[in-house]
Amino acid sequence: MAKSTPAISAPSTRPATVVIAHVSPSVEGGRYPTKRIAGERLRVEADIFKDGHDVIAAVLKWKKRNGRTWEETPMAPGDNDRWWAEFTVPEAGEYRFTVEAWADDYLTWLHDFERRLTGDQVDFSTEIEEGRVMLNLAADRAARGRSREDAEAIDSLVADLMKTP
Repeated sequence: MAKSTPAISAPSTRPATVVIAHVSPSVEGGRYPTKRIAGERLRVEADIFKDGHDVIAAVLKWKKRNGRTWEETPMAPGDNDRWWAEFTVPEAGEYRFTVEAWADDYLTWLHDFERRLTGDQVDFSTEIEEGRVMLNLAADRAARGRSREDAEAIDSLVADLMKTP
């Protein structure tokens, strides 16, 4: 009698996780609000990191407590995975802020592509095609989001990329 072997399944791949920790300023672990005067700048910092070599992007978002729209500013990397951004408190009142971060596929591709350009590699057709596909998807998203100007700028990048030898 033949023995059946159990099916072997490939391990599931987890999406890359970006960790955001030690957000400051924080008073009593966020229990109490940080105080600022209208017109004063508030610097927000956080430890942001992930496994692997992907390039990270992060933004600081803020809004007035009952506001509907979040304002957003890019965060800049500092020392040892510490990121920061600032915003000016426009008027008196209570504000909320949050930090968002993600692995930036485009910047990761660009970083890897630039690194390969300085190496011994001579055929970049695969990398160029990967960049073209990524940019076309971004242009489609921009067009669906009614950002015609962004879509046209991305289309221009794709055209320039396709001219690369």
